[in-house]
Amino acid sequence: MRWHHVLGLAAGILLSTCTYAKSNALAQSIDNIIKNVDPNVNIGIEIADLNTNTILYQRNADRSFMPASNLKLYTAAAALLYLGPDYRFTTSLSTDAKQINNGVLKGNLYLNLSGDPSLTQHDLANLLSQLREYPITSVKGDIIINNGIFATQAHSPGFMIDDTQYGYGASPLPAMLDENELDIQINPSSKVDKKANLQLAPNLETIKLINNVSTVAPGEKKCKIKFSSDKKNTITADGCVYQTQPGYTQTIAIAHPDEYLKRALLTILREQNIDYTGKIIFAAKTPKTKTLAQHQSAVLSQLLFKMQKVSDNLYADAIFLKLGAVYFNKPSSWHLSADAIEKILTDRTEIEFSGTRMVDGSGASRYNLVSPAQLTQLLSNVYDNFSVSYEYIEALPVSGRDHTRVFKQAQTPLNGWIRAKTGSMAGVSALSGYLMTRKHHLLVFSIIINGFAGPINKYRRIERDISKYLIEKAPIAQSKGIAKLRTTTHLKAPTLDNNAQQSAYQEKLDKEAQALRHAFKNTHTDITRNVDSISVTLPISSAKQAQQTSLQKLLNELVKICKPFKNELYLVNTTNPNMAVIDNQQQKLAKLMRKAGITKANILQIINSDTLNSERVSIRIS
Repeated sequence: MRWHHVLGLAAGILLSTCTYAKSNALAQSIDNIIKNVDPNVNIGIEIADLNTNTILYQRNADRSFMPASNLKLYTAAAALLYLGPDYRFTTSLSTDAKQINNGVLKGNLYLNLSGDPSLTQHDLANLLSQLREYPITSVKGDIIINNGIFATQAHSPGFMIDDTQYGYGASPLPAMLDENELDIQINPSSKVDKKANLQLAPNLETIKLINNVSTVAPGEKKCKIKFSSDKKNTITADGCVYQTQPGYTQTIAIAHPDEYLKRALLTILREQNIDYTGKIIFAAKTPKTKTLAQHQSAVLSQLLFKMQKVSDNLYADAIFLKLGAVYFNKPSSWHLSADAIEKILTDRTEIEFSGTRMVDGSGASRYNLVSPAQLTQLLSNVYDNFSVSYEYIEALPVSGRDHTRVFKQAQTPLNGWIRAKTGSMAGVSALSGYLMTRKHHLLVFSIIINGFAGPINKYRRIERDISKYLIEKAPIAQSKGIAKLRTTTHLKAPTLDNNAQQSAYQEKLDKEAQALRHAFKNTHTDITRNVDSISVTLPISSAKQAQQTSLQKLLNELVKICKPFKNELYLVNTTNPNMAVIDNQQQKLAKLMRKAGITKANILQIINSDTLNSERVSIRIS
């Protein structure tokens, strides 16, 4: 269901430059924050309260903006919903050889790439080392790298060509190894007119660095270093550094990832004493072959940490392209993958794509367009989807804890109260996610600013000041709000139309409570019959492994008893609302609940609880 509404006369005022929806102190305070920084700024905002299910504030909420890295919120949601939190990329070795004699593989050896953005030389070496088990020490044929999973140009339409030299501009095509980037440590010389000290980190024998960077006196001229690469990935650095400036590390993109992979493969084969008689070549397809070895990535939920918290464009675009390949079961392209994400999210959520334009998964393209209303709608829908909500929210940066640019000033009022995705590029700043107020209301929000010139910090101040106000001073008497957020809420008893339905429902709860008391009579479990629900407080063993086994058994039994009554079960622990309290113990709890068949929960309470480190967990049945 589309919960975002079209503004009517009672809800807002139509102005010539932008649309506002406001009628309260909260709106006036936010308007003043914007006015104090730049009254003419091109900004879109939507803020909603998930406790009261109402939209609290809108300003240009339906206008389309360039979202920058806020687009990664779409990529993460689609990947979790379609591939699943435990999905892994699988890279394999296979062969068309019929036999292996005395360590000799008489045929071709295939390296089948899966689009894994996390694949490293170490992983590749471990994969090849598995050939010893056969054992294979020689290949009488070609070594063929199958990179046909993606069939498109290196960068998405609208990608800025100037960004291709830097690490954040690394392409996932035509292959990925070591995140298609490397670091160069840069230090000025102690003497003017001498070459600066440049060193690859780590120092790779497959990469050559030509240093044309000079050291100059401060203020002598404007200094900048430009990097370029030839087809063999020989890097040339031109420019200057000031003698007095501190050393720093510059991450640059590998210009030709296919050549980099090929050379790395050569080095590993030599180190492992595996020879071959043919060539190392690339191919788009692998014929029918026998699998010899496999390497699997970390699970998707862990890869999303890198994508969201570090805002890694390569990871986002690789996952984006992978979705297209898996969804349509053919080599993907930027356009095909955008279609896949729209179909996935349209099918599995209630969000709308009218006016949205996706051309990549990272937000690096300036052709991407999305509205704040669509982002808050996405965030709200994923929050309500217990099958993925924990992993989705957990991957978002936490204010004051993760090293995001918006929150790098560790002001205590913001620390730990926000989980949100940042976004920035020239003339663009964005912040969208979840925010907990001091009065324990969970808000979902999106702030996108476009079209400004000059330093971005001036406009990040708007995001910080609005966030600070919402945390500390946002009023809670907003049950009516501007518009209804959605029609149902978690932890709410069903609507009963008449006394007969009410009587039948109460009788059902009585029978259910009686069945639960009988089943759990020797387990120190508390069963409380409330007016419109039942509370079940389960004991947990103190030993961690026994803890999980015990809880899983109790959850399974709980679901088994409640299933015939067709009620819904929710975790309802009352805990510290600070958004920073989160660890893998809570992820284990979420998985245990899903395994038992509990399909809904107040995910924020799971995120902020210390349930598996405590002695009891409460479940509500309604």
